[in-house]
Amino acid sequence: VDDEGSGAIASQVYEGLLAYHPFARPYQLIPALAADMPEISEDKLTYTFTLRDDITFSDDPCFPDGEGRAVTADDFLYAFKRFSHPNTRARGWWLFDGKIEGLNAWRAGLAEDIDAARAGGEDIATDALWGLERDVSGLEVIDERTFRFHLTEPYPQFLWTLAMNYASVYPHEAVAYYGDEFRNNPVGTGPFKVTEFNPVYRVVYERNENF
Repeated sequence: VDDEGSGAIASQVYEGLLAYHPFARPYQLIPALAADMPEISEDKLTYTFTLRDDITFSDDPCFPDGEGRAVTADDFLYAFKRFSHPNTRARGWWLFDGKIEGLNAWRAGLAEDIDAARAGGEDIATDALWGLERDVSGLEVIDERTFRFHLTEPYPQFLWTLAMNYASVYPHEAVAYYGDEFRNNPVGTGPFKVTEFNPVYRVVYERNENF
C-alpha cells in the first residue's frame, strides 16, 4: 500500500499502534491499538508499547469457526518482520531501513541465505517467508501485551512513521490462508471489513462488528 487510493482503503480496514488525530492541526499522534503513548528511554533508543486488551481481528474464514481472535504483541512482531523480509519487497521498506537495531543485518542475511539455498538446488520457492522465525534484536516481544523497539540511533520521526499504513497489524492466519490472494482479502482490526474487492472497479465494505 503506497498509493493514495489503496491507502484510503487500507485505513478503513487496518490499524497500527498509533494514529494521526483526525481533527487536530497542527498534526498530533494518538494511541490506536496501543493503550497509551509509548515509554521512551532517556537515550531515545528504546520505545516500549503496551497494547490495549480489548482488540480483536475481524471475523474471517481464516480463523477457526470464522471468529476473529485477540491481537497480541506477537502479531506486531510477525507483521514487522514480514514487512522487512526481502521476499516481500515492500516498497515502504525505507520506513525501517537503518532505523531498527539488527533489522538490516537480518534482512541482508536472509537474502544471502535464500540465494545460496537456491544456488544449491534447494527448493524454497513454496515458502515465501523462509527464515522469518529468525530473531531480530531490535524487535522484542516482552509479553502478550508489550512490544519494544530498539533503534540504532535517535530518530525523532519514528513515532510518526508508526501511524502510517505500512506499520499496520494483521494476523498470520490470513497470510497463510489466502496466500497470493491475501492482498485482495484484507483482515484487520479497523471499523470495516471488505466483502468485495475489484482493484479496477470498486470496494464493498461492511461494518466490523468487533470494532
